[in-house]
Amino acid sequence: MISIRFGLLVFLLTSFQAFALDTYEPYSSGFSDYEIYYTNFDGGNHTISANVGYGGGDYFNPAINPVLGFSSGSSFSALSIMNISNLYKGVFEFDFVPAVGWDFESRINTFTLGFEWTLPLGVITPYLQHAHTFLAEDLGSNASIANLGTAVYLFEGGEAFAQASKAFGNVNFWSYEAGFNYRLVKSMELISSVGYREGFIASLGAIFTLE
Repeated sequence: MISIRFGLLVFLLTSFQAFALDTYEPYSSGFSDYEIYYTNFDGGNHTISANVGYGGGDYFNPAINPVLGFSSGSSFSALSIMNISNLYKGVFEFDFVPAVGWDFESRINTFTLGFEWTLPLGVITPYLQHAHTFLAEDLGSNASIANLGTAVYLFEGGEAFAQASKAFGNVNFWSYEAGFNYRLVKSMELISSVGYREGFIASLGAIFTLE
């Protein structure tokens, strides 16, 4: 059985826009966002996750995130639902991202409160993300994660990311990641990252946008 600790980690990360090393933004109108990721954690943990998002303006951008996880010979399936609300856009941008999640095998049910602040400075965009995840059955079992990073515009369609993260609570670790996102065509973007999170971690994904 997947441990509660790993279950909290998965929901903490999947509610934070699956496993993308990226910042939030409202989706294009309608069912426009389709994402898929494979992530390899050190120690034999793997996940395949997806994101399907609906764009309904600045405040209503719901998304569903199914996840398949594999850990030391066992497996699980999970689902989270989130919404991206862009509450402020000016000198900086502020997004509120609540989410709920279910692990069908381990019966882990969670809810998450997520926030993101970005400061667009032209070529460089620093950002701060924070999420707090609770187990619905036991509010004393909870975890928070804070991501401090920056996105760097390299060329048309290409961005680099660097991020440091700290998790607290039932999940406790430091994490460091770097990534490169490249828009192959208008409707498809490749997402990649490598880093250290209690061991080596690597992720590869794709975002398909319909407009």
